[in-house]
Amino acid sequence: MTIEARYDYDASFETLYEMLTNEDFLRTKYEGIGSRNVAFQSCEQDGDVFRIEWTREIRASPPAFARKFLSEWNQTEEILEWTRESDGQAYGEYLCKVSGVPGKLEGEFELLADGKTCFEEIIMKASIGIPLVGGKIASLVEADAYTSLEAEFAFTRAHLAEG
Repeated sequence: MTIEARYDYDASFETLYEMLTNEDFLRTKYEGIGSRNVAFQSCEQDGDVFRIEWTREIRASPPAFARKFLSEWNQTEEILEWTRESDGQAYGEYLCKVSGVPGKLEGEFELLADGKTCFEEIIMKASIGIPLVGGKIASLVEADAYTSLEAEFAFTRAHLAEG
């Protein structure tokens, strides 16, 4: 399974981009959707790229066959690098590794202006290098990632409505 999602926001591109590159907002968002021990190693412009690097613990409910690799709380290491384009759009490359699991979740993010509003398109895919059960675990990771994306979208929209 590959995750493909589109999220429409009633906000300008600049407003949303500023939120998605703001450490305080990101920390509040991740804690607001249930992550714990959120820590940022980087959240700053680095040449042409805005690099965000963080760790957090995320909750999972793995079935019995996957509990050898995934537990109730899993430590992640995540990197998202945003590049602004001259056409007023931004592109992000995402990488997530779960501690103790031989694999990764990779993604591409596009933030696009649409008049006075904007939208975000996301494509993500997990690959897990465990014989026999790797594909099933990758599907679990993707399902959890999609649930997290939905929660992040709802949190961000609610935050925008408050502002």
